Amino acid sequence: MRLKTRVFLSLFLTFIVSSGVIFFAQNQNLKEIKSLVEKDIYEHRKVEIEFIIEQKGKFLLSMAKFLSTNKSVIEAYLNDDPEILKREVEPLWRSLKEMRFIYEIHFFKRPALSFVNFANPLSGGKDLEAFRKDIAMISKSFQPSKHFLICRSYPGYRVTYPIIYRDRLIGSVSVGIDLNVFRDFLKKLGAEDVILALNNKELKRYLLPKNYEKLSSKGKIKEEFLLISDMDHEVDLTDKVEFKSNRVYSKYLIKDIEGKKLGYIVVVDNLDTILKSIKKSVLYKTMLSIFMIYLLFFFLTLYILNLIFKKIEKIKKISDLLKEKKFHMLPQKSEAKSKIDELKNNIIDTACELEKHINLLTKEIENYKDKAYIDALTGAFNRHFLEEYGKLLFEKSRLTHTSFTVLLIDIDNFKKINDTHGHDFGDYVLGELVKRIKSVIREKDMIIRMGGEEIAVILQETGLENGYRIAKKILEEIKNRPFVLGSKSAIVTVSIGLSEPNDSDKNIYDTIKRADEKLYIAKKQGKNRIEI
Repeated sequence: MRLKTRVFLSLFLTFIVSSGVIFFAQNQNLKEIKSLVEKDIYEHRKVEIEFIIEQKGKFLLSMAKFLSTNKSVIEAYLNDDPEILKREVEPLWRSLKEMRFIYEIHFFKRPALSFVNFANPLSGGKDLEAFRKDIAMISKSFQPSKHFLICRSYPGYRVTYPIIYRDRLIGSVSVGIDLNVFRDFLKKLGAEDVILALNNKELKRYLLPKNYEKLSSKGKIKEEFLLISDMDHEVDLTDKVEFKSNRVYSKYLIKDIEGKKLGYIVVVDNLDTILKSIKKSVLYKTMLSIFMIYLLFFFLTLYILNLIFKKIEKIKKISDLLKEKKFHMLPQKSEAKSKIDELKNNIIDTACELEKHINLLTKEIENYKDKAYIDALTGAFNRHFLEEYGKLLFEKSRLTHTSFTVLLIDIDNFKKINDTHGHDFGDYVLGELVKRIKSVIREKDMIIRMGGEEIAVILQETGLENGYRIAKKILEEIKNRPFVLGSKSAIVTVSIGLSEPNDSDKNIYDTIKRADEKLYIAKKQGKNRIEI
């Protein structure tokens, strides 16, 4: 009997017997698994909800903390000017609301007077102490809080944070999300449905009538609760977990900042769906019986497998060398005495071809990279690089609260240099200029050829004062040593304009534009100078 036939026959018999064992074991264990799932699913969902609350709380807290220390926010409070908040904060609120990261940003004056509410602009100037106990508490404790709350607009999860200026509480900010965010997250985690069972009395007490009508139209009243869900459920809210109609109802109690019961988040899981998704995991419980069956057939196939293991190991070593790209360590081809030998030789041939293509591709990638971002004449970056990475640099500066300085450098009387010594000498001057600038600046700073003889230098994490000192070094480095190419020589000077980003800049080009204006002044004032 041929080797191939013997291997296939042994494996086929093993598969038939093992499949029977697996089928029997799975059916015996399904009842046990269902019982275990029913017991564990509540704890699992509870952990998920608490994790979501924790992560959302951290995000809202960081956002509230950021807003409470923002210069524009402090300025708005000190000048009693809500328009500053509307101008500076509203774009951020709209962006985050569109992505469903937050629903509300609400600024208050002490003790609980609405200053600016982006979710409900009409509440401005109203005293909300009766509805916002969390804000009233901040006025006394000066401490932030995270809690569930029903306000005039919606039921949700809030973080409130004090706004303190010179050790004096001048107000507070509330950042919140709608409870429907929790529904969406839990559905993404596999829940069949999520019910918001909210205290109907508290909803009527706090929500504006129009907001209550809008919310109640989406649900149904059951006893003291308003139930909002995508499906029709009959759920008992007395127990923390309920099993009904092959469904598990896991109920998570939510309370407000004073400990009052606001309702429940009820996660509905369909056991049929869950059991289908975990059937594969049942296999590990039958591994012992499968192993015993395989032992019976192991001796039948051992001598066959022993013949091919050694050759397979050689192929595996070749495969490992390919993964690690160690082409130089590949063995030579050998005489093909079997199909496995032919396979090994084919792999070696393929590896040799692959090595050639990888080498060619690597060279092409490097060439394309250089062409895309490097100016061929000077070796500096080009404008395409600035377009690609300028935005990232500008946003990094804003997020990390670090500055950078732009030096816009232009060669004085460059046309005269070209006319006197020729364009070859002019090209040499441009390249040598970049080299001298590189000798002065740090490795992380960037040199960009903007076009012609104009060079931009971006000094990262550098203020205007230090930027001026570096610009002065560049000026001296260029004018103090002649530019010499063969028999041609010239004294070259440059004019430099400096700028750093300010709050009105929308992008890096606004900063560069100011540097260009300063460069123009330097040219007009006599050249060979620096203007800030």
